[in-house]
Amino acid sequence: MSRKAVTVTMLVKRLARNRRHRGKHLIVIEGRVFAARSAAHAKRLFDRLTRMHPHATPTLLYIPKSDALVL
Repeated sequence: MSRKAVTVTMLVKRLARNRRHRGKHLIVIEGRVFAARSAAHAKRLFDRLTRMHPHATPTLLYIPKSDALVL
């Protein structure tokens, strides 16, 4: 596994533990984290970020609220 992949994995785990990101969509691109409250806002943000960073690979994730059931 590459160093970059390990770094992204560690960053995602750290973001999932952070309370302020609960209930939000997150986009990680080039080591920076961008948060969106809704899926529509996340889509607009994703489109803008991929235009600004065409050669970077974004990581998209949703952090559920603590009381949400994941089935």
